[in-house]
Amino acid sequence: MSFDLSSIGRFTRNAMRVACFGTLFLFSMIIVPPHSLAHEGHDHGEKKPESTVAVGGPRFAVESSLFQLVGQANGKKLTLYLDRFDNNSPIEGALIDITAGVDNQIAEEVSPGTYALSADWVAKSGTHDLIVSITANDDADLILAQLVVPETEVIANDHALAWWKIYLPAATHAYISPVLTPIGAFLSKVHNSYLFIGVFSAGLVLGLLLRNKAFPVLSAIIALCLVSLSTPVTAHEGHDHGDEKTPLVQTGNQPQRLADGSVFLPKPTQRLLNIRSEVVKFSDTPKTQRLLGKTISDPAFRSVVQAVRDGRIGFPPSGLPTIGEIVNSGDRVATLTPVLTLEAQAGMAEQLGALTQELAITQQRLARLQAASEVQVAGQSGIGLSAVSRGSIEELEVQLNALTSRRDALKAISFGPLDLEASRSGTIANVNVTAGQVVAAGDTVMEIVDPKRVWVEAIAYPGQWTDFTSNARALLPKNDIVPITYITRSLSLTAQAETLYFRLQKEEIVPLGTPVTVILEGEKKERSLLIPRNAVVRGASGLLVVWVQEAPETFRPQIIDAEPVDGTLMKIKAGLTEDDRFVAEGASFLNQVR
Repeated sequence: MSFDLSSIGRFTRNAMRVACFGTLFLFSMIIVPPHSLAHEGHDHGEKKPESTVAVGGPRFAVESSLFQLVGQANGKKLTLYLDRFDNNSPIEGALIDITAGVDNQIAEEVSPGTYALSADWVAKSGTHDLIVSITANDDADLILAQLVVPETEVIANDHALAWWKIYLPAATHAYISPVLTPIGAFLSKVHNSYLFIGVFSAGLVLGLLLRNKAFPVLSAIIALCLVSLSTPVTAHEGHDHGDEKTPLVQTGNQPQRLADGSVFLPKPTQRLLNIRSEVVKFSDTPKTQRLLGKTISDPAFRSVVQAVRDGRIGFPPSGLPTIGEIVNSGDRVATLTPVLTLEAQAGMAEQLGALTQELAITQQRLARLQAASEVQVAGQSGIGLSAVSRGSIEELEVQLNALTSRRDALKAISFGPLDLEASRSGTIANVNVTAGQVVAAGDTVMEIVDPKRVWVEAIAYPGQWTDFTSNARALLPKNDIVPITYITRSLSLTAQAETLYFRLQKEEIVPLGTPVTVILEGEKKERSLLIPRNAVVRGASGLLVVWVQEAPETFRPQIIDAEPVDGTLMKIKAGLTEDDRFVAEGASFLNQVR
């Protein structure tokens, strides 16, 4: 029997080609999942909403007139957070009895205000209607709650819908999947461009080995088909999915700002930030009037040190006086060396020259008279007499002393330093000069005050101020309230306003010039809503905002119009109503949630 070697070679090459094409086809089946094209008018109908279970797990939040209760399920464990309705504070030592169907169980307190229980029904999917009985001290209530546990869905991956799982019998999956599934999973992660290059290169190499020019071309065609089939398919015109609902996403345990501007803040985070709430109530408050003012020194305890003439400032050997230094009356606080103009210096030099000349002439005359007084002349009685009388000598001596005093005084006034002294005891409030500075006559060198003697100067326009002097207070920038006493008012208008003067009732050190708000209270009462000042924050728009608690874990920003009553309270003009629950502590933390 003879064999044709050329026929055997052709058969072998054809078999290898078929095997190579089969391998490429197998790769295409692994990578490309089956596609279905929708025709015109294709309608999926009403699609069921998809539920995404958050990391925090299923939860419920209910409240009554006494309590707030939040439950969070995690597997078989149910964690409960119990707070008071009116102030959001955790409740310790409470008895929580939960009934779910036929199962009844009492929760155990694991931390202050936090309770937990473990039951099989917590992990079961479905809707669980709960009856919660709460007893805390003298308060007791019965609350109905509903815990919804979604079903766990297994989502198939891309290579789980491979062709062998669709077209081959299920009995063969156990043998084929261990081999083809890893290959399909690996190739599904490869980019289309890399896939094209790999398939084309494999076809080129195989074509060269098998000496067939058509094989690389067919490999390129297969690679292009693989790339085109693996691209997403978009629906054509008329394709309708019906009424599809947006997936519901639960928030879990992460604080976040919701789309409507409200904030979801889980109970564990509220405990960390110490969030506390209060209920708005009406109260009767005196009618008030507000005036703008500032602090000034008491005129009776204020003095200034001024330059008495033009000169250069100097300081005593003790050094430059500093602000806040205590001085006594008569203390030398500075020196003033007079400074003269050229004309004044010329006139002063001329006066000094004339005085010096006259002084020299007088001294010479006095010397001659004193010398002549020693000569004795015999008189009629035979007694020796002086040629010059004693009165003439004394007259010249007096004249000489006067000229000397005038010269010394002129020199001292013109060129000698002058002492500047404190006119009263107190504390140096301002120092307006430095060493060597030239000042003019009347310039204020420094100001001395008593820091504990402070007045308040307020401005009132005609028709604004009334006789609300029974109870007056000053609101300082740090929200400190200081009682003040009305003293007097100006008799004339300054810039179309009159000035009111008040005195601080207590001796307190308040910086002079501090802006204050004078609050004058009348005898009439008015009903108003008062809230703590710390509950009011600035929103993103710059307006005043109060956070209102709408649910145990939901807070809504409410824009308000308010004015301060004192350092701790604000009066609400608009934005809140009675019985609204607002955040009294921790509002600034809520304002930072994004």
